[in-house]
Amino acid sequence: MVHDEYHSKYDGLVIKKYIDKQNRGRPIIIIRNEIFGNNKKDFVFQSNGIFDFIQVGDSISKAKESLILRIKRTNMDTVIKLDFGKIKGSEKYASENQYLKMN
Repeated sequence: MVHDEYHSKYDGLVIKKYIDKQNRGRPIIIIRNEIFGNNKKDFVFQSNGIFDFIQVGDSISKAKESLILRIKRTNMDTVIKLDFGKIKGSEKYASENQYLKMN
């Protein structure tokens, strides 16, 4: 999952966010890109704070080969490093995962 997220790229406007009760309560964000359409992102392995922080109407982007998420809204521009904090044993996992060790 970390490998896939590290190598994924997305950019667009958050048009919807919800908890998918049909799929074990996964936190889902729908991102609309003008060219590529809608992209459904699953934030189940991230700390709750990231999903809670993102709002409908935010512009959100992540470059390929990065774990840095950029969030922009009317009066704010911030970056968040994806942390995979909900993985069981995340501290040990993070210290051994090559993608999480990168800057």
